[in-house]
Amino acid sequence: MTGLHGGAWTNSAPMSSPSGAAVTWPRMVGTTTGDTLYCVAAANGTVSGISIPVVFNRSTDGGATWDIVNQIPSGLDATKFVGLGGDSYAIAAHGPVVAIVAGDIDSDVALIKSTDGGVTWTTNRTIYRFPLPLYNSKTTKSDINNDGIQDTVLTNDGIFAIALDNSNSAHVFFGRTYMTGDGSTGSFLFYGVDGLCYWNESMADGVANTDPDVLSSNAIVVASVTDLNGNNKIDVGQPSSGVGYGKYRGSLTSYASCAFDAQNNLYLSYSSLNDTLKSYINPDKNVRHVYVTKRLASAINPDDFCTPVELDLYDPNQGNILEGMYASMAKRVDGNVHLVYMRDFAPGHGVPPSSGTNDDQSDNHQQASEIVYAKIPVSDLTNCPIPTGIKDVASSVAHLNFYPNPTSSNGTIEVVLNENAKMDIAVLNSVGQTVYSTSVSGNAGSNKVDVNLSNLSSGLYFYQVRIANSKAITKKFAVEK
Repeated sequence: MTGLHGGAWTNSAPMSSPSGAAVTWPRMVGTTTGDTLYCVAAANGTVSGISIPVVFNRSTDGGATWDIVNQIPSGLDATKFVGLGGDSYAIAAHGPVVAIVAGDIDSDVALIKSTDGGVTWTTNRTIYRFPLPLYNSKTTKSDINNDGIQDTVLTNDGIFAIALDNSNSAHVFFGRTYMTGDGSTGSFLFYGVDGLCYWNESMADGVANTDPDVLSSNAIVVASVTDLNGNNKIDVGQPSSGVGYGKYRGSLTSYASCAFDAQNNLYLSYSSLNDTLKSYINPDKNVRHVYVTKRLASAINPDDFCTPVELDLYDPNQGNILEGMYASMAKRVDGNVHLVYMRDFAPGHGVPPSSGTNDDQSDNHQQASEIVYAKIPVSDLTNCPIPTGIKDVASSVAHLNFYPNPTSSNGTIEVVLNENAKMDIAVLNSVGQTVYSTSVSGNAGSNKVDVNLSNLSSGLYFYQVRIANSKAITKKFAVEK
């Protein structure tokens, strides 16, 4: 095998699991200077009382040798987990600072951090706390309120992304889903649940609760499927069997990747179901697309992310609408966000059926996929909330609506206020440029602002309302001529 510059590749010795089985599903990061590599993986088998534990490995000579091999870090051991699994973890590093996030749909989500390259682990935080400690889905049903009835619990989807900011504070993303367990056949997750969650080390640890519809975490939802046509529902295909989209393991908005630039701005990519676009192979199914956004270092609120940019997944040569998944962002943002992602022509993954579990995705079985590189200029990520104070707009605004939606020439923005306040109103196009703006004095109660949009062409637009010194509320509407 030959390297990029003509040199020969050198293979180090295979790593065997402490149980004697294979170590699989590795994720690796390196330092920007030097030859140190950090790797996390799943060790098959039961080790030290935990099934399929996450193990940590370190090399200080570019992988020629490994001085830490298959360590189960404190905080990811049997005191915290009954079992984990492949790919239910993520890793980030800055020099000797290493951070790992790990968890699953029926367990806690833990963040551990080392400042000495993984020799000791001094930070142990609980991002999400599963309501039943050390839950074993093979022996206990998911009854979190002790009423004797198996509960369906809002939980994490076991798909994580992590990045360290310029102060080495950890920032974590994961999706939401529901799970249930009958105490004998294991845990079952539900498809069709939405919401990408964001947590950082300034937030408190999660606290278990007994309400199955409340996420036991202080993480906040920062992205979800967009209601593109404004009809207050997500429009998906309705095939005769299965669901109207490809089934993956996680939330309808998940599979995040993230990084920071030198100015400490946070960049985020994720995959989310498209509300309107259907697969040309199977028009009963919607496709997923990849979205990219950022959060300014000066942002005040955790959810102050810019309007996301949707990657163009339309093939002009084939005339086909494509699905985009599994985006991975380079940890260095140098004026551009660098992504690789997978795209193909059919919704769902290409894993062949196993006991009927993937039958609904037969369109994609054994079909070719493409791995694509994308470079997105950071200047394309616009319409970012500008911090003007810390007042929560929700304290002033009781209701916000735009009608008719879609509109052809004129529209009305209705703002229901809890108090008298000045309202700054703007309409932005799909790239964040302001095409209309006005300021009015609002009164407590219903305020209606008529907007002339006759000069706008058909397409997707945003209306933005800012009250006094609060952050703006931004929603979508469509123009159809």
